[in-house]
Amino acid sequence: GHGQVVGLSLRGADGLKSTPKGSHRGLVIPKSLDGRTGPTLLLEGASDVAAALSLGLTAVGRPSNYAGVDDIAILLHGREVLVVGERDGKPDGSWPGRDGAMKTAGALASRWGCDVGYALPPKGAKDLRAYLHAAVADGLRLDAEEACRETGRALLEELRASVEVTCSPTGPSSSTASGPRVPRLRSFDQIPRTNIEWLWPGRIPRGKLVLLTGDPGTGKSTLTLDLAARVSRGRDWPDGEECERGAVLLLSAEDDAEDTIGPRLDAAGADTACVVQIELPPADRGSPQSGASLVGLGDLVALEETLKAGLTLPGGETIPFRLVVIDPLTAFLDGVDAHRNNEVRGALHPLSEFAERLGLTVLIIVHPRKGQAQNPLDMVAGSRAFVEAVRASWYVTRD
Repeated sequence: GHGQVVGLSLRGADGLKSTPKGSHRGLVIPKSLDGRTGPTLLLEGASDVAAALSLGLTAVGRPSNYAGVDDIAILLHGREVLVVGERDGKPDGSWPGRDGAMKTAGALASRWGCDVGYALPPKGAKDLRAYLHAAVADGLRLDAEEACRETGRALLEELRASVEVTCSPTGPSSSTASGPRVPRLRSFDQIPRTNIEWLWPGRIPRGKLVLLTGDPGTGKSTLTLDLAARVSRGRDWPDGEECERGAVLLLSAEDDAEDTIGPRLDAAGADTACVVQIELPPADRGSPQSGASLVGLGDLVALEETLKAGLTLPGGETIPFRLVVIDPLTAFLDGVDAHRNNEVRGALHPLSEFAERLGLTVLIIVHPRKGQAQNPLDMVAGSRAFVEAVRASWYVTRD
């Protein structure tokens, strides 16, 4: 709330949580944050922050496992930050708390231009609140200030030692927790000017996010697969402009690859050797049909080096990836509230930088809002950020 209280989060003695009507979720910030030095733990939720403060540590809470990144980036810029997730593995193999911490660290690394570490609580503790409960059960008294601080120092050492991956501006890499961040100024006489590069000149830019929406039955999927087919063949665009041949990655959560996407690509005349999808390891597939529900934007970003190397065809030729289609985007936004501007921007920002680094087009499909909209910004279901955060936005309708 930019320094203002925006809501209350209540937790009873039985552990149950509640929120009074009218409360909003925001960052959980200790009053003494400005006067605190040393590392700042970026945690999930209010009770974890309270637990950290009880142990003499500095902490800030994010609204959920991956939310509030834009405000966090402003609030904690220049501090040593360690993002802490949760040990919350699900029966289907997903880890929302761990994956949210990883995405948050990656997003902050991109914004700050430096490494950001993330870690999980010590084994046996789901989160820092559970860690504190266990310490109290072992005899720690919360009114014994020095004992609490000693426990906090031991916890911090464990967290730092458990940093397995550090997210850097160019992706995950093995490293250790980051040090203080020092921003720098860059004058515009040092910034080179470049022209926009196009996948489809004048319509679909390269290295950018492009949005496509429209009512059901208006041909969004048919259109995107025609685009994929043209890229796979290097076949001219409908207006006669030349199309550079390249590989295409499709992420689809609504259509089956065998009986729908494949036949449509064939009908569109695609070189199907140049069109691929993400295939999860067998142990990670949640459904015998497709397992698409377990694929997220993190899986896509993790493939950056693979996509950067291009696609090697059966004959030995290697072609660059030029197009990624995500249909629909909301199916891959794990843990993101599509109606919250800051959460949508936090999810799209790493995707936008991913597209820019690889020089390819990321075409995202979203559903339209229900009912009439006077402003084009309001024609997309959910937050306006879907339209505001992309470089080009197209709406498919009947002629």
